[in-house]
Amino acid sequence: MIATQVFLYSSATLFFGVMVLVVFRMLASDGVKRFVDNEEGDGVEPAELPLDVRYRELLELGMIQLEPDEMALIGCGRKEDMEEVLLVTDRRAFVMTRRQGATFFAKHTFSIDKLRPIPSSAGLLGNKIVLSDGAQTAAIGSPGNTGFLADARLVVRELNTMIRQAHRTPV
Repeated sequence: MIATQVFLYSSATLFFGVMVLVVFRMLASDGVKRFVDNEEGDGVEPAELPLDVRYRELLELGMIQLEPDEMALIGCGRKEDMEEVLLVTDRRAFVMTRRQGATFFAKHTFSIDKLRPIPSSAGLLGNKIVLSDGAQTAAIGSPGNTGFLADARLVVRELNTMIRQAHRTPV
């Protein structure tokens, strides 16, 4: 009888203690934040997340190991029977493809300083984004502004800016 009461009181105390901790965590300044899909929500929009968090899944599925001071900057892609993604870091560009249902991406890696600028029309829906460094060439169908991640025109513009800047900088 006494053992049952001790067990009951200790479990009730533990339960209320955990509930108090949960309430403190939810009310803390850096407490639980909710992802929302609509504009009326008060949670964190996916676009406000740091880029390394937004692109973490692509980096992991593409088996990409970034250098210690390298950052993922921008990317675009589309998901159909063949998922295609162009991911740009501050040093490299990756063209990744995988079939629907496959686990990992096949990828081509390009150094920014060896690429040539891409025509701006490549970012429009229905065109091809073709990257070539002289030794290898890879292409994906441009998702335009209908794909996931960023608008393809912005990605092409950012990549071209980085390519031109890399060509101006002496080695």
